[in-house]
Amino acid sequence: MRAYHFLAGEKATATKMNLGEMVGWGVLAANAPTTASTTEVAVISATGVTLRTGRAYQFELRGLLQHASASTTDLVAMRLRRTSTTGTLIRNWGSQVVSNRGTVSRNNFVNLSHIGANDTGSDLVTTVLATYSWDTGSTSTFTFAATVATPATLAIFDIGPSSDYPGIGPIT
Repeated sequence: MRAYHFLAGEKATATKMNLGEMVGWGVLAANAPTTASTTEVAVISATGVTLRTGRAYQFELRGLLQHASASTTDLVAMRLRRTSTTGTLIRNWGSQVVSNRGTVSRNNFVNLSHIGANDTGSDLVTTVLATYSWDTGSTSTFTFAATVATPATLAIFDIGPSSDYPGIGPIT
């Protein structure tokens, strides 16, 4: 279920309660390539996404993170980018806690969201991808885990005019 996002003082209207039109979708049905370094690795992508100018978008990433050591807590860095693992940064989600509590490869649910606006003056047709890399903790290998039965997803929604969301991050 999607959450509604309202800013302080903003009025909830029927138009704003609309869930928005999905403009991008990516599914990961098998484990992403692993990472044990600070080099970003692509987790999941949505290709051929059109981000129209003057519009706001909500990006939602859901999946399972795990690492191969039995340490209590490690951190993995998660980012949202355009085009490639070194492409334009849309959002640095920062460090996500991967807590194995002494059990190797325990699943940790990830549910990340971001709202951004394309106010560049032109439509952007692009690939949007989530990336991950080792941040701190053990030097163990991280895995963004997925199967057909438990896929990871990246969903992108057009949620309305960017003017309805003052102060949100730009998409360039």
